[in-house]
Amino acid sequence: MLIGELKGRLASAEWRARALTVAVLAAAWLFVATLNWPGHLSYDSVLQLLDARTGLYHTWHPPFMAWLLGLGDGLVRGTGLYVMGQGLLLFGALAAIVIASPKVGRFSPLLPLVLLLSPLVVLWQAIVWKDVLFADLTVAGFAALYFGQSLRLGRWWSLAVAAKGLVLLAAASLVRQNGATVLLTGAAALGYGVWRSADGASGQSRRLRAALAGLAALAFGLLAALAMNLAVLTRAVDRGGPIAQIHMLQTFDVVGAVAHDPSLELDHLDPSTEALIRTTAAHVYTPARNDGLLGNDFNRATVEAADDIQDQWLDILLHHPLPYVEHRLAVLGWHLTSPLKVCPRDATGIDGPLPQLKMLGMHLQQTPRDLRLEQYASLFHHTPIYSHWFYAALALVLIVVMFRSRERADAVFGFMLIGALGFVASFVLIGVACDYRYLYALDLCTLVAAFRWALGLGVRPVVSADG
Repeated sequence: MLIGELKGRLASAEWRARALTVAVLAAAWLFVATLNWPGHLSYDSVLQLLDARTGLYHTWHPPFMAWLLGLGDGLVRGTGLYVMGQGLLLFGALAAIVIASPKVGRFSPLLPLVLLLSPLVVLWQAIVWKDVLFADLTVAGFAALYFGQSLRLGRWWSLAVAAKGLVLLAAASLVRQNGATVLLTGAAALGYGVWRSADGASGQSRRLRAALAGLAALAFGLLAALAMNLAVLTRAVDRGGPIAQIHMLQTFDVVGAVAHDPSLELDHLDPSTEALIRTTAAHVYTPARNDGLLGNDFNRATVEAADDIQDQWLDILLHHPLPYVEHRLAVLGWHLTSPLKVCPRDATGIDGPLPQLKMLGMHLQQTPRDLRLEQYASLFHHTPIYSHWFYAALALVLIVVMFRSRERADAVFGFMLIGALGFVASFVLIGVACDYRYLYALDLCTLVAAFRWALGLGVRPVVSADG
């Protein structure tokens, strides 16, 4: 049934546009990989590549990504194959969307070229960041769900494609700590698809089928995530990364709450720690970044008082929530605006700690090609291309469009955008720095949903036999 359905799509009136669009996407994938080979690395990238090469994973960064880096590095030294695989997730997902779309307009072969104009595609798809990998896994997961719902594949093929989508979303949840939002909305998309397809059933029966399908999908996704996480953790040399990150977050929140309300009582801290917190809140704190609280005497002192900091953090949440909320909203505001002077954006070349670079046989590097890519990206820095607000507004419009589409499967992209916006909203609770890359998933998901909508542009109307 799968082969027959695909033949039907390829034999449709738009087969030339469909085939040419897939070919252009393949060329675009190769172009991005070649242009940026072997990829761009920053501080975090270098540390994860070293984990990958040694096979000993540190849990401050996602071990699952280190494992993926190791697969490519084991075949060809460096990050070149990883970058090709990362790009294949995006361009392969777009190709699957083109194949599964019921109608493809004559302008569709131009769409990949439009995407390549954006530095968020032509440059960012070659940056070795977990944020880019998370976004690509998310897009690929929802593209698989769309493929399964748009094509009539039969029961077993549909289950296999849905399982693939859920595994990709489960992997995404391992790459970002707050990435579980996309797994939740992916399961909801499957449940909604079951509800929409059960037209002949009673209302109660439809709701029951949808709920059971959604819960089963969520359970499968969680089990897949658990299995993959346990597998990679067998190589972990420490398990303290998440604990250290929680302490860092709680310290940032306590300092931020005091900065917004200097009269806030700190009953759970000893006098010396309290004095340190108040001084730091008054002179060092900024909701933009927590960098000023790390790697110094303040950090060492608060680590020693970790239990007291945690008790004070809980007390603020339960009994003095207003300054905490003000601090958290300010942090989210910086995430969404990401001004260039404070919040880093692009990365080109190779940058990172010198000892780790030496262990990898690498060195600091920025070639003329890297500089040209950086200059090209900078042309867009003060445009909507680098505005999370723009993508959030466009995502809200596209959610309505996708749920009101005549094509039932388009609702999958509505759920994808809801998951991306939920991911952004989670930074209200966990955000600590305003790097542009943290919300990259919202931008990319919005571009992909817009790509799906634009595929229908230029579709020739059907002419009846009587003219």
